[in-house]
Amino acid sequence: MALAKSFRMDFTYKLTEGDFLESLIAYRNSRPLSKWFVRLSVILVLLFLVLGIVGFVVHPSGQNLSNLVPLLALAVMWIVLLWVSPRWAARKQFRKQPAAQGSRTISLDATGVRLRWDGGVSDVEWKTFIRFLESKNQFLLFTSPVNFAIIPKRALTAEQITECRAMLEEKVPPPQ
Repeated sequence: MALAKSFRMDFTYKLTEGDFLESLIAYRNSRPLSKWFVRLSVILVLLFLVLGIVGFVVHPSGQNLSNLVPLLALAVMWIVLLWVSPRWAARKQFRKQPAAQGSRTISLDATGVRLRWDGGVSDVEWKTFIRFLESKNQFLLFTSPVNFAIIPKRALTAEQITECRAMLEEKVPPPQ
């Protein structure tokens, strides 16, 4: 579906720490290898932890307890890596980036994206974007493999979400 040449969509929003967290998790889960690695590692850690606990309960001994300690340490490490680390990174990025805070306005039209915030303006042509990602609550527009702009869906009406999706599908190349 080709969008009209004069089509333009404007909306204003404020990013939150939660937006940063969700975008980091959506980015992590957008790569199949990473997504499955996370899932499989959680399953393996939980499996080894359950087996270690069952082994200790069946044969309580100092040796089985000492075998359980590294499994507990591994479980704690995975909890930190998978759940605490993204939250810490999102919090740090949001709080140490003044441009991310405050109101921002984004305009999508036939030529590209114009982003305005307290302290700057950015005009980016569609050819600059290498892909977009849609999560449950956001659109992420990538200008490089790891650099993206966050558009929270809460700033759009249901109709605008549909129009935005159509524009992104038309203007941004599909992922490689």
